[in-house]
Amino acid sequence: IQTAGRYRTQLSVSSRRNQLMRALLPNIRRSILFPVLVAMVIISSTTVADESHTHDPVTVFSRPVIERLPVRVVEPVDVVALPDQELLVADGVGKCIFRLHRDGEVELAASDLTNISRIATGQQGNIVALLSGKASSRIVRITPQGFVSEGATLPFSAAGLVVDQIDVAYTADSRSGRVVAIHADGVHRQLATLSERIVDLTSGGGNVVALLGSGKVVSIALDGSTRTVGHTSANALRLRQNSAGSMVSLASDAEADTVLLATVASQHDEVAKFAAVPVGTTAFEFDNLGNLILGNDRLRAVTKVTSRFQIACPHCGQPTMMIFSSKPAQKKTHSSVAAF
Repeated sequence: IQTAGRYRTQLSVSSRRNQLMRALLPNIRRSILFPVLVAMVIISSTTVADESHTHDPVTVFSRPVIERLPVRVVEPVDVVALPDQELLVADGVGKCIFRLHRDGEVELAASDLTNISRIATGQQGNIVALLSGKASSRIVRITPQGFVSEGATLPFSAAGLVVDQIDVAYTADSRSGRVVAIHADGVHRQLATLSERIVDLTSGGGNVVALLGSGKVVSIALDGSTRTVGHTSANALRLRQNSAGSMVSLASDAEADTVLLATVASQHDEVAKFAAVPVGTTAFEFDNLGNLILGNDRLRAVTKVTSRFQIACPHCGQPTMMIFSSKPAQKKTHSSVAAF
């Protein structure tokens, strides 16, 4: 009797849901959020309202949502996604840092930052910026109120910027392979010296991770010890860690006029294409869900490519991942871009 009653209730709810969808379809079919609405109906129609239902990621066969973010830039040299869904954007030509709030409001976080090349976040909402010149570089720290203070002056052209949990900043001499640590009081020390020139730095697993000119990727522990963790394209210019913990590089081929995001693999010939991005892309970032954010100086734009959404389970309200995919799931294959 209970089973029959629950079945009749489900039929009634399903009938009302179908009537509602038939009424709404003509108006929402052209919306970019149409796949989201369809997926929510699928989830609520196929999940039984009991304690045994799961919260596995739901795949919807749809192209990602691509949007140009409402921040006006000329040369976006770096982008940083914050945990609260805010975004920091550094503009090299504008010599400034913008803060894009989740409601779309744009705030000028700092200005008059000549040669700004990288930004990172420190403790208590502070921003740390690398101003890298041809012969010397500066580290500056910016409070949430916009006050700029000098962190350190370095006698070399610096590449990459990482800030750890205790507000120590790390950057590298792009020519000699030296990695230095700069403490909040301005005192700096050498952390490690690598055998090749350093192109970029990022953080990974609590360590500083260096991208070398050959495409080699090296992890540097805070005690100065080093180990090779993989290889990527020899033309790679930037390195980031995505939400899954994997390293991804940005590689540009000027002759072919192409730009790729490539994986980091244990062997050079196993490096695979992660994604193709527009020509002119100079910076990229992943948000906490794994969505891609691109800075492009040709387009003078910052663009977000959203393929991962967090929706509430219709039965218990627990956050559930929904993923847009342009093709059916299939066995992973690695197309080599080692020569790229």
